[in-house]
Amino acid sequence: MRSALSVRSRITIGSAVVALVVVAISVFAVRVNVENILHSSNVSLATTDLASFERDLTANPGESVDPPGASVLVLVRAPDGSIAVDTLPHDVRRAVEHRAPGHEVFSASEDGTPYVVVAQTVRTRSGMWGLWAARSSASSNLALHGLDGILVSNHGGRSTET
Repeated sequence: MRSALSVRSRITIGSAVVALVVVAISVFAVRVNVENILHSSNVSLATTDLASFERDLTANPGESVDPPGASVLVLVRAPDGSIAVDTLPHDVRRAVEHRAPGHEVFSASEDGTPYVVVAQTVRTRSGMWGLWAARSSASSNLALHGLDGILVSNHGGRSTET
């Protein structure tokens, strides 16, 4: 028995399905790219937070470490294991305190607020210093949530403008 749909109807339905798949893949790709850009921005900002400490330790290895500026979240561990500077939130500090100094990027959270943490080392004549900086990812997550809302609401062709 032959299909009740005409060839034209089947082609139209097939084209619509292909178009929906292409749109879904495109929406997913945009979302992933924006998420990667936001993560990279947070990593870059945290790395920048560490740059002044790295320069200071390299240029003035015998001096005490200067405190960071307001709202800069860092932990600086001296070669002897003592903490020279610590402005990290409590739970983020707990994620850092037992880590060996190294070059890495990882995530931690404090009371539900996500943070990206960047770790670096600085070698001076007194030994290896460990540096960690944290940046909240809350604004990035908020932006992604907003993007998700826009992509989902406009996916059906509807506009959210009034």
